Amino acid sequence: MELKRLYFATPTAAFLFMFFLCFSLSFTALEVECLSSDGQALLSLLSAADPYYKKSSPVLSSWNPSNPTPCSWQGVTCSPQERVISLSIPDTFLNLSSLPSDLSSLSSLQLLNLSSTNISGSIPPSFGSLTQLRLLDLSSNSLSGPIPSELGKLTLLQFLFLNSNRLTGAIPQQLANLSSLQVLCLQDNLLNGSIPMQLGSLISLQQLRIGGNPYLTGEIPPQLGLLTNLTTFGAAATGLSGVIPPTFGNLINLQTLALYDTEVFGSIPSELGLCSEMRNLYLHMNKLTGPIPPELGKLQKLTSMLLWGNSLSGSIPPELSNCSSLVVLDVSANDLSGEIPGDLGKLDVLQLHLSDNALTGSIPWRLSNCTSLIALQLDKNQLSGLIPGQIGELKNLQSFFLWGNSVSGTIPPEFGNCTELYALDLSRNKLTGSIPEEVFGLKKLSKLLLLGNSLTGNCHAV
Repeated sequence: MELKRLYFATPTAAFLFMFFLCFSLSFTALEVECLSSDGQALLSLLSAADPYYKKSSPVLSSWNPSNPTPCSWQGVTCSPQERVISLSIPDTFLNLSSLPSDLSSLSSLQLLNLSSTNISGSIPPSFGSLTQLRLLDLSSNSLSGPIPSELGKLTLLQFLFLNSNRLTGAIPQQLANLSSLQVLCLQDNLLNGSIPMQLGSLISLQQLRIGGNPYLTGEIPPQLGLLTNLTTFGAAATGLSGVIPPTFGNLINLQTLALYDTEVFGSIPSELGLCSEMRNLYLHMNKLTGPIPPELGKLQKLTSMLLWGNSLSGSIPPELSNCSSLVVLDVSANDLSGEIPGDLGKLDVLQLHLSDNALTGSIPWRLSNCTSLIALQLDKNQLSGLIPGQIGELKNLQSFFLWGNSVSGTIPPEFGNCTELYALDLSRNKLTGSIPEEVFGLKKLSKLLLLGNSLTGNCHAV
């Protein structure tokens, strides 16, 4: 009690005590009040983050509310006027149950990257007020709900990444207002409805990725053929149906067409042969019919042509041998007929898959010119004649499947030169004679299937 009386012995002492008490109680509030409005908007993100990771994260732990501006905070970039123009904290574990709408007050923000930050909830419609945005990346989170139509107000936006979330609803046609958009990634969500034909007005668009949305239905709008700057169109693993628009032949810069595992039917448009920049043509696992257009032979930059798992008919066009950059050619599991074009031997392919068709005739010896070949699959056809001895020139060959044909004659001893071979299946043919000792000398061979032939001798050396 004596100490208390001494401490308050003068009015000045009592005043000082009350001042420091009030100051200590309101210290945090004063810190925030000193922080700029942009900084306070960012603090809404910090306050919503998981408390444990706020302390352990080197990014979030640098966000000091006592700073007058957030310009020194990690992941934050400011303009000379100390306005926040970039917030980029990808792969930072925030564990947010929702995105704070306060972020929409960052009126100078040009880049917002919150990819892989473990955010759930919906995308705030108020983000449509961030009219200076050039890049918005909310990919690889757990966001749900619809894509706000208000995002169509971001007319300066060049890159929009909303992929790998749980977004539902239709693709807003208002996105067609994003006249500066170069990349639109909406893949791997739960979007439904059809592709808005209005997207055909996005003439600056270079990448359109909408694959991995199993509930996306309807036909591919022909208007997408107006996107002459498009390099990538990805719509695989969707419920899209209808035909491939012939207008896609106008996509002179298209490098990748990924339209597999869909309900698309009809024929492959010959106009695709005009897409001279094409590298990857993925049309497998569809309901395509009709012939393989010989015009595809004009695609000299093509590296992968995957047409397997359709109902394509007719013969294999010899013009495909003009695809001089081709690495993988897979037309298996179709209804193709006729002979294997010997001109395919001009190709420097690594993989040639022609299995499960109705191909006839003999195996062209000129295929031995494909010296880079590692996989040759000719099984489940109606091939006849002999296995050419030139097969031994394929010294990089790792697997050769010929089962389920009507090939006759003996097994060429030249197989012994295929020192990389690990799988050889010649079952269910009309082969005769003995198994060459050279085959047993293949040190990497682990799969040798010869059943269903008329071979003689024994396998004591295996």
